[in-house]
Amino acid sequence: MTDFTFYRPNEIPDDRIQIAVVAARYQGKWVFCRHRQRATWEMPGGHKEQGETVEAAAKRELFEETGAVGFEITPVLVCCDQNLCGMLYYADITKLGSIPPGSEMAEIKLFERLPEQLTYPDLYRALFASAESWLDTQTGSGEIWDVYDKYRNFTGRFHLRGTPLEDGEYHLVVHVWVRNSRGEYLISQRSATRPTFPLMWECVGGSVLSGENSAEGAAREALEEIGITLDPASGRKVFSKIRGVIDRVPFHDIMDVWLFEYDGEPMLESATTDEVADCRWMTSEEIRTLYDDGKLVHTLDYFFCAFGQGDPDYRGIIGKTVSGKIDRPLGSPHPKYPDTVYPVNYGYVEGVTAADGKEQDVYVFGAAGPLETFEGKVIRVFHRFNDIEDKWVVSLGGEDIPDDKILGDIAFSEQFFYGKLYP
Repeated sequence: MTDFTFYRPNEIPDDRIQIAVVAARYQGKWVFCRHRQRATWEMPGGHKEQGETVEAAAKRELFEETGAVGFEITPVLVCCDQNLCGMLYYADITKLGSIPPGSEMAEIKLFERLPEQLTYPDLYRALFASAESWLDTQTGSGEIWDVYDKYRNFTGRFHLRGTPLEDGEYHLVVHVWVRNSRGEYLISQRSATRPTFPLMWECVGGSVLSGENSAEGAAREALEEIGITLDPASGRKVFSKIRGVIDRVPFHDIMDVWLFEYDGEPMLESATTDEVADCRWMTSEEIRTLYDDGKLVHTLDYFFCAFGQGDPDYRGIIGKTVSGKIDRPLGSPHPKYPDTVYPVNYGYVEGVTAADGKEQDVYVFGAAGPLETFEGKVIRVFHRFNDIEDKWVVSLGGEDIPDDKILGDIAFSEQFFYGKLYP
């Protein structure tokens, strides 16, 4: 089975996209075409011609292969394998003519669902699933989210807010902290009409919309809620937290906590929503008073540890070769919570005592199966803001591992804490 990587339409430049593929519908049914030399069905599409944009190629191919002369076309996503990238479009055909003379296609046929006999089965199944997912989100009036896996990979699926996400599906959420040169933070009061936490205080925040990256979503939320304009490139991501189901509450999100420096004033009259009733600059002590009085949204309790501590110094640990034992091997159940299975080998470094008085815990990467012992290089430290324990991340071969891979594999446990990977 071919592996595909998905991107939002604006993430890949046009000159890197070689192919256009169109998921087309006419009179409520899907349009597939059959090549003159084949007995299998295909989605309209093909390669760009010289000097042609990918959108122009999509429109040309749709006409040449189906005879469509009236349609609206919308980019959905970019799909890449190891060799090529193609843009998937959705087309709503309003007028269907005859297949033009000289076309490679012998006929078209309308289907209720994906046909079984396909020219490129893996590709068409992946693209058709993405097209159906995208189309499902277009019938409602709510927010549309991109769906990610736990490694922050875009899955090619889309989600309409208000419907449940499946296990293993995540959307992006941002918390936006705005700080001025006096060290004060811009805190907003939720309006009385908000369905949850009415009139309580919080930072700016919300869900990232389809087509946005995390920083763009953060800047948009600030404009919508408190009327200020922030440059997405100027923000600093303080930490990220992957949340599945916590205390029986299904979050299914990847929460990015952002910090922006800003010395202006809030402009609620310029806000594009009525979500905020009031907005004020507050010191850390004033925010603590709100929290102690039960007036700060409780899920922001991380503020006092994440923003009140300096960065720890792990220079004496990173790069160090360590060895030890694995007491919770990959694939084994948690001793207290048997429904939780370890997706990575977990153990301890012999002879090194951690802050809790026990041997130093480690997540060990680089093994395809369970281990009993290990030796490798410390490449990261996961520093828990709200706990005395740090977790070392060890690579058996010493190779670097992307942060999103590490965070995704340790989220089964670290979702219950606030923390950050260093360096």
